[in-house]
Amino acid sequence: SALSPSAWQNAVTLVTSDSYLFNGSIKDNQLMAGPASDSDLIAALKEVRLWDFLAKNSGLDYQLTAGATNLSDGQKQRLALARALLKGEITANLDALNEGIILKALKEARGGKTVVLVSHRLSTLAIADQIIALPSCE
Repeated sequence: SALSPSAWQNAVTLVTSDSYLFNGSIKDNQLMAGPASDSDLIAALKEVRLWDFLAKNSGLDYQLTAGATNLSDGQKQRLALARALLKGEITANLDALNEGIILKALKEARGGKTVVLVSHRLSTLAIADQIIALPSCE
């Protein structure tokens, strides 16, 4: 309650199953999080296991099409997560492989930060220190 709305906006990052990705390069998309060096951008992309694909396809200059249709749904979410990680601050509609990659990266990168993870799948919550179950609204 002591934080202003602008402080909340600067402190919270939301990564959804349909996080918005901008037309332009991977670098342009990542820099929406704020200033960062190329090495920081690459480190975040490696953290979410997306750099190997990008390194073979123009790297940071890889151009996203409208709606990022040239990436798979899992790659889109990993790109959005990399952008969130850059901000310093994750898995609906993902197959088990991509969910595992993102959760592993999130666990390694959270470093003392509070993460609120909402999921219907118990397996997704395996990295949680605390689980709060909400009753059904039916």
